[in-house]
Parts: sequence; structure tokens; C-alpha cells
Amino acid sequence: MSIANSYQPGGSGMLQAILADDQRLARIGRRVGLLAVVLLLGLAAYYVYDRYHVTVESPVDRAVRTLEDRVRASPNDLDLRMQVASGYVDQKRFDQAIAQYEEVLKLRDGWVPALFAEAGVEYARGNQARAGELYGRIADKYVNDQFRYATRELQVVYYRLGQLALSGGRVDDAASRARESLLVDPTNGDALYLLGQSEDARGNAAVASDAYLRAVSLDPNFHAAYTALERSTTAAGNSQLAAYAHGMQQYAGGDFQAMLATFRSLVADAPDFARGYEGLGLAYAKDNKADEAIAAFRSALERDPQLMLSRWSLHSLGVEG
Repeated sequence: MSIANSYQPGGSGMLQAILADDQRLARIGRRVGLLAVVLLLGLAAYYVYDRYHVTVESPVDRAVRTLEDRVRASPNDLDLRMQVASGYVDQKRFDQAIAQYEEVLKLRDGWVPALFAEAGVEYARGNQARAGELYGRIADKYVNDQFRYATRELQVVYYRLGQLALSGGRVDDAASRARESLLVDPTNGDALYLLGQSEDARGNAAVASDAYLRAVSLDPNFHAAYTALERSTTAAGNSQLAAYAHGMQQYAGGDFQAMLATFRSLVADAPDFARGYEGLGLAYAKDNKADEAIAAFRSALERDPQLMLSRWSLHSLGVEG
């Protein structure tokens, strides 16, 4: 009710109405006053923040800034330039990192650590042509080194060159590079998979199958290798290994009930096939049937004592193989 509308003849009624309106206006006044105070405090706080706020540097940013200062003071220090380039990579400032590696290579032409680091950055950001050029320069430096296969970094160099060759359709070169990578580290599952892919592309399904089998023996969850193994063994006419690869894809994909059915069928159809029992043991283990799993793994080892996955699985169940 407004003050204008509160007037009515009759004395006390009019007074009560006026008092009620006064109280309401007083409450409104207090609220407006409080709002003004809050706004004033907010403006003061913003002024202080705007006047004195300082952005806090991250540890990486602070370290990079310090390294930049040191590089400016010692521009010929290769180690400092490599460190600041690594910091740029952490910050995803890839162009600046590449520039630093190039400065290092101007100071020390063909220095492998700089070539290797720059190649890694170029490969990671999809510049395959440049990465291949840099990895190739490293490989060329070691071509006459009789100890090159003892150099661990070359495992990555040969592997990357093989990947780039395969993606470029140079399948013979890809297979050759994969084999060189395996000479450095014969237990590298990725290099074995690359070899399988390369031999598949060359039409050597049986050789590819062997490479895939070696890869999955190192990593029982290597789903892509099982998929490729099923394809190559089917092409090679090896139905037992194809069925094994199919069941192990189910294992890697977590479909353990389907896997159990696959391997039950496989051992029924091929009772002398050792890997069928190995797969069956894995399926039983996933189904929490320890006794059946142990029996299956032992059957696998009776047929092929070299199946290390069966031996390791028995050991994990507390049983000697």
C-alpha cells in the first residue's frame, strides 16, 4: 500500500496505516543502505585485486624462464639449449623447441641426442616426412658401426623408420627396419607387430603369423595382434591358430563366457593342439574355476613345454608347471 492510498477518514485507522508505511519504508531504506555498502566493498576489493594481483608462475614456466636467461648468457652451451627445448615441449611450444634443436645442430652438426629429440617432436606432431629425414640421419651415422645393435636408442629409430615406410607403402623397407629394431630388442612386442604387418603386406602370411604369435606371447592382452593373427592364419589355411586367435580376441575384449565356449569347441575339435588348452585354462581362470584351469594348463604344457603363458599362469595359481 502506498502512502497516498493509505489515507482514510477516521483518525486512528489513518495513523496506523501511516505507521505501517513508515516501517515498510524504513526496512527498504535499510536494505538499500546495505546494498550500497556491499557494492562499495566490492568496488574496493576489485580495485585492490586489479592494482596488486600477480599471476603465479607454474614450476615449469619458472624453470623455462630461468633456462632462457641462462641460454642468453651462454648461447653456446648445448646442454642448456637441450634443457630449454625440453621445457618448450612440456609447454607444447613445439616450434620453439624445434628452433632450439636446430641451434644445437648448428653448434654441433649431426649430434645424435639433438637429432633424436627433434625427430620425436616432429613425429609426435604428425610431421612424418621431417621425422623420417631425422631418423634416417641417425641410422646413417651407425650404418658401419659393428656395435649398433647394442645401442638402445636405435631400437626406436629403426621402429619409427619401419612405421613410416609401412605407411608410405614401402613394405620391403618396413620389414627390414622391423627386423633391425628386433636385433636391438628381440622382446619388443610393437616391433614384432610391425614385422607381422609388413610381412602381411608382402603376402607372407605364415611369416606374419609367426611374428604376431611372438608378439602376443609377450603381451596376452594385445588385441590388435590377435586380430591380425586371425586374419593371417586364415589366409595361411591354419584353422586351429585362427580359432585360437579368435578366442584370444574375446579374452582381450573381456568376453570370457564366449571365450570359454570357443576354447571348449577348439579342444574338442583339435585335442592335440596345445594352445587350445592354454586358452581354455585362461577362460576357466576367469570363471574362477581353479581346478579346471590348472588341469587345462598342464594339458597345454604336456603338448608344448615352451608355452610360457601356461607356465606363468600355473605359477600365479600357486602350482609348479
